[in-house]
Amino acid sequence: MRDAEKKLLKSIGVRGVAPRTARIWKYNLNYVIIGSGPALLLLHGANIGWGMWYRNIVELARYFTVIAVDLPGSGYSSHINFFETKIEEDFARAFEKFIKKVGLEIPFVAGHSFGGWLAAKLFLNGKKFKKLVFIDSVGFSGFVPPQYRLISFKPFALFLSKFAVKPTRENMKEFLSSVLSDKTKLADELVDYYFEGLCFETVSHPLLFMHAMTSKGAIKKSFLLNKSELKSMPPTLTIWGDNDSLMPLRKSLEMINCMPNRQLEICSAGHVPPLEQADFVNKRIILFLLK
Repeated sequence: MRDAEKKLLKSIGVRGVAPRTARIWKYNLNYVIIGSGPALLLLHGANIGWGMWYRNIVELARYFTVIAVDLPGSGYSSHINFFETKIEEDFARAFEKFIKKVGLEIPFVAGHSFGGWLAAKLFLNGKKFKKLVFIDSVGFSGFVPPQYRLISFKPFALFLSKFAVKPTRENMKEFLSSVLSDKTKLADELVDYYFEGLCFETVSHPLLFMHAMTSKGAIKKSFLLNKSELKSMPPTLTIWGDNDSLMPLRKSLEMINCMPNRQLEICSAGHVPPLEQADFVNKRIILFLLK
């Protein structure tokens, strides 16, 4: 276990829990399991890593067996080349195998941003989740803010990752801060974990993840859910930050309303409510999953 991950766990009062590694297909996946009760799989957004849930895990673990995983290209899981990886195919396949490997029945999944799309995809591929939680999730809209549209072009994304936004700790802190409405919620321990885990190879740069998600200024069609798929969803809770400029709720609301057994909760936050409004998010998740 690397120092930053150890410090992050210590900062939230978790002791005696060692991160685990599972060889899944062509990836090594780093993850932690904390708590007891029905299993709750947490899937983070972008390539932040499981550490984005550090303000949620302890409270959720009072009621659930929480499984928080670093996706490939994130944290201490395998580094990948975002130019070469078909993340919409590879990640779904890897996590189908991961769920089998862990050996737990997983009735609940919560996903943030890209992790929300992955949760939906796993369900649509046949995983029998009883309930899903989407947090500012990819899949409900093709909207990309104007300032990010040029990243869809490979030469520009590569230039930014190598020169304008070099993978330094300060640049990665600024990248994380850019999607928060309350930057004071970004703890040093999370920044250290994020930087130590993935910022040594430009092919794993977060801007290259965003490039992989976009095509000519819009979310790739392969990441968009359709209305017929949404109508098949199990009971869902959708949590959204009202100051999310990256993925504004108004762009996704029509698709969210297609889900038959849905609950929508809006909070004062940017793109990452689990960091900015942890108490709100924890309470809503617990009440929804246990009722």
